[in-house]
Amino acid sequence: MDSRNQQRAGARSSARTGGASSRDRRGASRPSSAKKRRKWHFVVAGAVVLVVAAVVVAFSCWRWTFANDAQDIQGTWYIAGTQKTVDVTADGIKLSDDVTYSYAIDEGAKTLSLSFGNMEGEARYRFSLDRQTLALRDGETTWGNSLSEDISWTIAALGRAIQGEQASPELSGDSTMVLTRTPQDLSPEGASGTAASQGTASQPVASQGA
Repeated sequence: MDSRNQQRAGARSSARTGGASSRDRRGASRPSSAKKRRKWHFVVAGAVVLVVAAVVVAFSCWRWTFANDAQDIQGTWYIAGTQKTVDVTADGIKLSDDVTYSYAIDEGAKTLSLSFGNMEGEARYRFSLDRQTLALRDGETTWGNSLSEDISWTIAALGRAIQGEQASPELSGDSTMVLTRTPQDLSPEGASGTAASQGTASQPVASQGA
């Protein structure tokens, strides 16, 4: 009799121990799952950071490293929609035989410091992606505003490029000018556009100063 009682007690003890072990295993699996979820969140966050960093590096290299603005701005340009030339040398912008602005380029801020006689001023510039079109805007622009404008424009321009289109670098605001590397014919169809471009170009790039 005592032997049977001991066997029953052993069986109950084993059952209790087995149940406790099962509960322990279930309890241990929950922290493990939480750790996996946290690890996955870190992986996703890390991937996002890497993508953003890659975009920033690529944009910075394209904006400040790969191109040479001081070199690319030189040469003969044509006011968009016309055959009127603007000749740019290393230190001068010739609008006509008797009007040549001296300039200094700031490739970081994408601006030009201009002077003509007693006039001084500043202009903002932007190249198209293929460097064949140049936009100018009279007036001062901060480094931050220039960067902000170019980020949004570059994203839109790349989207157009994917579709096989070339986005104009035209800048918003008053007193702007768009220059191209190739002249445009003076056909009747383009007469109205030519007149508008000539009207825009009549504004001096530099503002009067003391």
